[in-house]
Amino acid sequence: MLRGKSSNYAIKRDLRAYMASKFCTMRVGPLFWLLARMDNETQSEVLTSLTETLEQLLESRIGIVEASRLIAAASHSLNQSNNPLFSVFVGVDSDTIHFPLGHVRQHWAPDALARYDSERETEEQNLKPFVPQAAAELLAWVRANAL
Repeated sequence: MLRGKSSNYAIKRDLRAYMASKFCTMRVGPLFWLLARMDNETQSEVLTSLTETLEQLLESRIGIVEASRLIAAASHSLNQSNNPLFSVFVGVDSDTIHFPLGHVRQHWAPDALARYDSERETEEQNLKPFVPQAAAELLAWVRANAL
């Protein structure tokens, strides 16, 4: 039986819950131990980077896909993977992971880059109605809570 996107989302959600469980933490303890004990300086750097990314996204100085990758990474670094304010960006990151961004682009053929760039731009246009509100809400939360 083929599974749809909603089924994949449920699988990813269940995997994240498992990863956060005590059983899994015992198996991969060092990684979770490091994330849980992030020092204040590192946490401050991640929060600063997250704030800058959200501001750039709201000012259209960075693309939705690129911003979502950075925001999703920050959610994991800050142990906020289950925070619903990050879910839009984690979902976008998951759905667009196949688009080449950053330094990996230098290893791609120009015709393939053109094709993927066109697909990415279309995807970003489809996301434009939803992302700014999610970004504004997350930015407000980050500024208010500063974890």
